[in-house]
Amino acid sequence: MNNLKGISVQEMLKLPQFQKAQVLAGSDLGSRMLFGAHVIEASESYTWMRPGDMIFTSGVAFKDQGKDISAIIQNISGSGAVGLVLEEGKYIKNISESCVKLAKTLGVVLLTIPFKVMVSDVIAQIYYLLFQKNAQVQSMQDVMEKLIYGREPVDVQTLADFSFHPEKKHLGVVVGIASQADREMTDREMKLLSNAVHNTADSRQNVMLYEDRGGLILLMEMIQQDSVRKTAEDLCGKIQAYVAKTDPDIRVCLGAGSSFKGADRIQEGLKEARQAFRMIQVCRVDGGIRYYHDLGIYRIFFSLPDKSVLDGIYEDTLGKLKEYDESTGSDLVQTLRIYLEERNSILETAKRLYVHRNTVKYRIGRIEEILGYELCDGNEEFRLRLAFKIKKFRGL
Repeated sequence: MNNLKGISVQEMLKLPQFQKAQVLAGSDLGSRMLFGAHVIEASESYTWMRPGDMIFTSGVAFKDQGKDISAIIQNISGSGAVGLVLEEGKYIKNISESCVKLAKTLGVVLLTIPFKVMVSDVIAQIYYLLFQKNAQVQSMQDVMEKLIYGREPVDVQTLADFSFHPEKKHLGVVVGIASQADREMTDREMKLLSNAVHNTADSRQNVMLYEDRGGLILLMEMIQQDSVRKTAEDLCGKIQAYVAKTDPDIRVCLGAGSSFKGADRIQEGLKEARQAFRMIQVCRVDGGIRYYHDLGIYRIFFSLPDKSVLDGIYEDTLGKLKEYDESTGSDLVQTLRIYLEERNSILETAKRLYVHRNTVKYRIGRIEEILGYELCDGNEEFRLRLAFKIKKFRGL
């Protein structure tokens, strides 16, 4: 299937040729995606089946109708094809309950259409829908790339073609998976999330999507009375529920920017969402949502064009301690980090490190000797806390 975009069975059923179609088996038709269609007339033709295909048959070559239909259903399940459309009327008079039961058991979509429907017209329409979908998606990708990276201006009419209404509230969002901190998404993961977004977005919200292996970037219209948090929580929850049906081990994570109006704010809104999502990766959290407004001092870090400034602050503040740990095999940097996280409590630090309080006291005294100042100094404590935030942000 490469990078082609499919259409759902639900979209296919909207074609006029399916007005009298009957769905005998199949659930979640809005999420069952097909990428092609063709006709077979013998159950032995399973070698022609490809993942994502919808198979049509009139039954003209069937010798044992029930047996042949069952064989095709089994071959569809084994090949990764989507389903079977039976032309009912001339050769196929009725479909046995055992065939329907088999399709349901194997998760194969099973439909009937009247024999008089021209299957060649149906297949032509399916491929036309696929062409339209892929042309639209590619065009959207191009527009979103310009909006994200600002390489070229996007005119108002182009945005209007994608139903962008500048007077309405919008939100930039990045969606990814929790285990993705040090790698890009696979094709399977990206398609799963993409399908989840398309099938769970509220019908009242227009969504433009850019498929990036680092995380899907969304520009979405907000329901006017909803807050950023409600919008993000609803979206994340729906995507997680959708994804869990296919892979319950995947944990969805989401970065959200600030709400905005107007085309001139799009790039900034998408940038904020990407920064919020980046903090999820930096902190290696197990799913959930991070908001740009909650980033605090990290917003300053992102705004610095030269990140080596941060590295310099880190080295000036914690460099001596890091060098001491490297030369002696100790771990005073970790002790200091936990000590600061526990608000300078010897007792709580000892509990987290599973050591005696006197051990922590000794380590704190050694740390102060190496750094050359007391940790009770407010200004120095601020510098240390800042250095640890830089450490996390820069992965040092």
